[in-house]
Formats: sequence, structure tokens, C-alpha cells
Amino acid sequence: KTAVIMQNNPNFKLIALGYTDAEGSDAMNTKLSKQRASAVVNYLAKIGVPKNQLELRAMGKANLVDKRNTSKGKANNRRVEFLVEML
Repeated sequence: KTAVIMQNNPNFKLIALGYTDAEGSDAMNTKLSKQRASAVVNYLAKIGVPKNQLELRAMGKANLVDKRNTSKGKANNRRVEFLVEML
């Protein structure tokens, strides 16, 4: 559905924000969050979303949604969120 919405709205820009858990160094988490967001952006481009409508941002361990130091808590923080902006 995301691809269809983007294809039908060329004035929208989708920003994929990649996040990680709090484990590891800032540099490692920045790299990992960039890879996570990049995978999503690459997939959307592959299924037809124009590249000029896509952007990614590596957020690292900023904005943890789950503060628990458990496997479930860490998994909840490993995510990609979308922001939509008008071009």
C-alpha cells in the first residue's frame, strides 16, 4: 500500500528513519540504522516508487521506544519509521 500511495501522490516525499537498540557504539548503530533504512528505501524503489520521492536517515539509538533491557525490548527498538513530507 505504501508504494501505491507514493506512486499516486508525486508531491509526497517518504523519509525512512532507521533505528537501533542501545547496544554498541554510536558509530556502529549509525551504520546499522542506515543499512536498515536503506533496505526499506531500496525495496520501495524496486517496486516502483520514484527515487526522488525517497530519502533515508540514520537515527541510531535515538528515540528508544522501549527502555527494557530484554530481547523483546531491544527488538522493539530495531525499526524503521516513515515521515511523509510535501515536495
